[in-house]
Amino acid sequence: MKLPKSLGTVAFWLTWPALWIYLKNSKRTRVIITYRGEVLLIKAWLGTSDWALPGGGRHRNETAEAAGIREVMEETGIDINTCEKRELFTDRAINELGFSFTHSCYVAELQKKPKTALQRSEVVKAIWASQKQLQSLKLSKASKACLEAWSDSLDLIH
Repeated sequence: MKLPKSLGTVAFWLTWPALWIYLKNSKRTRVIITYRGEVLLIKAWLGTSDWALPGGGRHRNETAEAAGIREVMEETGIDINTCEKRELFTDRAINELGFSFTHSCYVAELQKKPKTALQRSEVVKAIWASQKQLQSLKLSKASKACLEAWSDSLDLIH
C-alpha cells in the first residue's frame, strides 16, 4: 500500500505544473459524511498524502450538490443521493498549493454506517474518524475549512 501511495506523491509533484493550469479557477465540492459523530476521510493515490473529505471537481453545468453526490459514489461507493444533505458554504478558496477555486461544502448525515467500496484507481485508504481524532490528523486545507464550518454550525445548533 505504501509503494503505490509513494508513486502517487511523486507523480503529483512531477505533474504539478500541468495540474496547476488544469485545476486553477475550477469549481470543486467536498462532502462531510457523518455517522454518529464520526467523519469519513480518504487518502487519494495522487496527492500530498493529506487526509481529505470525499469530493472533487464539478462537471460543466453540474450543480455543487450533484457533483458531491457523484464524487462520493465514485470514490467511496456510498450513495448519499437519498439522505438529507445541507450546504455549509460556497466560497472562493486558495489551497496550500496555490490553487484558487470555487469551493462548496455539504454535510450528509447517515442513519446507517455504510460499507465503502473504494475506487482504487483514485483512493488508497478511508477511515472513520471521531471529532477528537480529526484534531491529530494531517488534513487538506479545503477539508479543514469544511470541518471548521461544520463544527461552528454544530455549536450554533446546540
